[in-house]
Amino acid sequence: HFPLIHGGLSLQQLSFVLFHHHTTTTTTTMFRRSLTLTRRTIQSSQNLFKNSARAYSTEATAAPKRNWKAIALWSAAFLYFTPSAYAYFVLGYDTDTLIAESAEKYRLLQFIHDERQKDPEHKVSMYQIMKKFFRKEKLEAFAVDKYPTFSANNKSLLRKYLTEDMFDELKDAQTPSGFGFSSIIKSGVLNGDAGIGVYIPEAAAYDTFAPLLNNIIKDYHQGYNPETAQHVQDFNPAHLRGNNPDPEGKYIISTRIRVGRNLEGYPLATGQSRKDRQDIERKVVGALQSLGGDLSGKYYPLNFMSEDDRQKLVNDHFLFKNNDRHLEVAGAYRDWPEGRGIYHSNDKRFLVWINEEDELRIISMQMGGNVREVFERLSKAVYTLENRLRFQYDDHLGYIASCPTNLGTAMRASVHVKIPLVSKQDNFKQWCEEHGLSVRGIHGEHTESEGGVYDISNKRRLGLSEVDCVQTMYDGVSDLIQWEKQLEAQQDRQ
Repeated sequence: HFPLIHGGLSLQQLSFVLFHHHTTTTTTTMFRRSLTLTRRTIQSSQNLFKNSARAYSTEATAAPKRNWKAIALWSAAFLYFTPSAYAYFVLGYDTDTLIAESAEKYRLLQFIHDERQKDPEHKVSMYQIMKKFFRKEKLEAFAVDKYPTFSANNKSLLRKYLTEDMFDELKDAQTPSGFGFSSIIKSGVLNGDAGIGVYIPEAAAYDTFAPLLNNIIKDYHQGYNPETAQHVQDFNPAHLRGNNPDPEGKYIISTRIRVGRNLEGYPLATGQSRKDRQDIERKVVGALQSLGGDLSGKYYPLNFMSEDDRQKLVNDHFLFKNNDRHLEVAGAYRDWPEGRGIYHSNDKRFLVWINEEDELRIISMQMGGNVREVFERLSKAVYTLENRLRFQYDDHLGYIASCPTNLGTAMRASVHVKIPLVSKQDNFKQWCEEHGLSVRGIHGEHTESEGGVYDISNKRRLGLSEVDCVQTMYDGVSDLIQWEKQLEAQQDRQ
């Protein structure tokens, strides 16, 4: 199997040799043919093991302390891939079990093949690849069949509102596309530090699981009732009060405003198939390539990216990764990195992420604190794309998003601002909460601050307009800067 996986034999040929007889027919004749293959394979096992050790000599040289793992792993893999005819004749397994096991083996082979395609230099060991595969299988097979046990320090809105009676009511419900309750809550169940705890695989889930999701929406969006309230829109930059809360450039390092969008006719990130993502990528890239002026630029697909392009995107802090375990558990990283990519304008002030947490993350950004200029660029880009693409929208929920926190405008208006004295105050985060602001570290959600620099943004997105979101951030940051100046003056007097 070792020369097959890493040699010239195609995956289709390999799968035929190993599994074809088991998954296409249950006749005794075919199983006996597989048994013959099994016996021949067992007889040559010793030579295969020797060849495998020789084939992996390069890896062993690079990591001699772990060579025993490679040998042990491939020995186990040999037994794991032994054709199932042995189990059928000797152990008495039924055909349904054999077919299920064959499907799992094929998925593993496909996974190994895909990972090696992404890593032709074999920098990632087979141990790490197989560990990654079985974690993926475990997450995808996860199902909640009884009321989950939450840790004492779990403060998610899922835990706050999911009662045992509600669980019994919803556990067997399904969306029109067949998504069950487990797919909604598993990220919050398996990640005890989740703030919300749910991800939505398709728009209809907001109706199917409304008893839970409406409570979460009301809580996060400060009393907004998704059953009766109407979302409002205003993306006109002329209605924004103020230009720059830090005209001297002493406190605000950079400004960034983004919105999330999802195309009509497709599931959301955690419910997408490979074909869904490919279709979405094709449509969005077509729309982006028609942009002109200061929005014109280039698209970089993650799975066909040169090392030079990758390094440039890393240096510019544009590259998004599959390192958020909350999204991973929810299923947003399936088939990574296929169907995903980054578009940025030539001046690097306009950016679009394709198929990350939402199908589009449309971003306007620049250094300094000129909020109006950033907002104007984003408004122009969104209006242009809306003429080329149709986005999911609901009169009550606004723009549909995979996380309930992004419903409504799906907008996050933020600055990186240096406030080392204010951030040391005991009531800093409480003050931000009262003024409708979210506080993060400079590397995003679930990260810490560095050097007194914080990412400050609007918290609410539903039930208020785009202008309202930006104004909330603008006014709050202006007050934080004034607070920092007062503390600086006190410190000088001392």
